[in-house]
Amino acid sequence: MRFKIWRAVKVLIVLMMALSSGTAMAVPVPQNQSGAVQATVVTGQVLDENGEPIIGASVSVKGTNVGSATDIDGRYSIKAPLGSTLVVSCVGYYTREVRVNGSNLTVTMVPSVNCDLGEVLEVAYVRYKTSDVR
Repeated sequence: MRFKIWRAVKVLIVLMMALSSGTAMAVPVPQNQSGAVQATVVTGQVLDENGEPIIGASVSVKGTNVGSATDIDGRYSIKAPLGSTLVVSCVGYYTREVRVNGSNLTVTMVPSVNCDLGEVLEVAYVRYKTSDVR
């Protein structure tokens, strides 16, 4: 019993240290009843509709707290059990859910809005009385 409590405390300490430092970390993969880990390291790339890499896309294992983010080339690496589902999301794109069936997985994202930011026009107008400014 003491071992389980001590292990939980160590995991919490490591999580708090990682969150406070702003670095990514690997989280233990769930084990089956026999204690054998059934996970593989999944690597891949997240691309947009034109085949360009997406920087900073979030890649996580559905139903867990295991996650990663893509680098400058759109590449990621995450530990996930075979048959699990990866959830890939990024601002401006629809969230994709992809089944893990191998160790290499490329995901193409679909834009969620079909408008160019150059088409957005913001208009603001404010009127103050000189007595309100003081």
